[in-house]
Amino acid sequence: MLSIYVNLIIFLITSSFFVLFVSQKKNFFLDIKDKQHKKFATKIKNHSIGGILLLIFFIYFHFFISKLQNIHILFFGLIFLVGFFSDFKLVAKYQSCQP
Repeated sequence: MLSIYVNLIIFLITSSFFVLFVSQKKNFFLDIKDKQHKKFATKIKNHSIGGILLLIFFIYFHFFISKLQNIHILFFGLIFLVGFFSDFKLVAKYQSCQP
């Protein structure tokens, strides 16, 4: 049982470095500091990859450790999509198109 969690940690660290490397190399998921609360926190560029890493964790957990219920997968997927769309201002663009 312990080896499953060791494999999980190794997989998460490896996938984290891979996603970070690809996003830095190709400038994917770059966080734009256009809001006041983001400018206050830091001035350097960073990448919004936390949600992707959580999604990778839940997929690995579902397939290799414990089967999640379909409602859990739907719930986590919807939370990921809402966060993803709001980070890239897709929700605000849609709301501004409404009459």
